[in-house]
Amino acid sequence: MTARFLAWYISGMLALIAILLSLVTFVPEAQLRGIIAQGVCWALAGGFAVLGKFCSRRSPEHWANRSLLLQGVLTMLAAGITWLILLGVLG
Repeated sequence: MTARFLAWYISGMLALIAILLSLVTFVPEAQLRGIIAQGVCWALAGGFAVLGKFCSRRSPEHWANRSLLLQGVLTMLAAGITWLILLGVLG
């Protein structure tokens, strides 16, 4: 998988988590934490969308598109976020 695809995938999954958090009703004591978690998810989704846009504007030979380290980190993040969603939905 390319770094561009992985960045867009992570961005979409974080946006999905933020949307799912908006469907949760929090007790008044934890409402601020829910809003903060939502904001963090939206901010990270925006950051990964910017990374995806950056990688898509570069040539396939650019270091960002060829970096195995970047692809490995993005792959681990994508797997972790997918696992987090599955645990939240199935758990």
